[in-house]
Amino acid sequence: MKKCPYCAEEIQNEAIKCKYCGEMIRMKPMRIQNSSEKQIGWGTSTFIITVATILIIIVSINRINKSTNNASIKSDAYTSSSALTKSDYNDPAGYMSKLSRHSKNEFQSLINVIQSYYPSVKKGDIGFYISMIYGKTKEILPSLDIYDYVKGFKDFSRDLPVSAGRDENAFGKALTLYSATLMSGYGD
Repeated sequence: MKKCPYCAEEIQNEAIKCKYCGEMIRMKPMRIQNSSEKQIGWGTSTFIITVATILIIIVSINRINKSTNNASIKSDAYTSSSALTKSDYNDPAGYMSKLSRHSKNEFQSLINVIQSYYPSVKKGDIGFYISMIYGKTKEILPSLDIYDYVKGFKDFSRDLPVSAGRDENAFGKALTLYSATLMSGYGD
């Protein structure tokens, strides 16, 4: 004996129609998916990858905040062969121009605008963090150009409401959010 999946009355194992409610019985009743249940697909996996990447970036920024000594900055900001030195820290536009076909002046203009959005953040810090987060983002988006990345972040920062903040924390959050936004399209 088994129970009817519709009325829960006891019926014969071989029954194809319930004698109590009149419903046709399938060998295995179809499972009806609740509207609250969601299928895991590419969108969800992309979201999970994005969240994991954001966490890695946040942990990296926090670790660097605790251990960075401005006198001697060594980091795998872009690749181990292009680690930031003190002179790169003092000239972030020059450092970025080494990684791109764009000139130092083009990067300097972008950094100046970004610093106008976040006046308490030093130019060296802007260059350092942008280079570091760009390097992590480029691992996922290899065709991403640093100039396009910096220009996109400048536009992204411009469009943020002032209520989002304009201090170092707001800068870090905006940079992380910008990178996550770029990476969220990866894999779709």
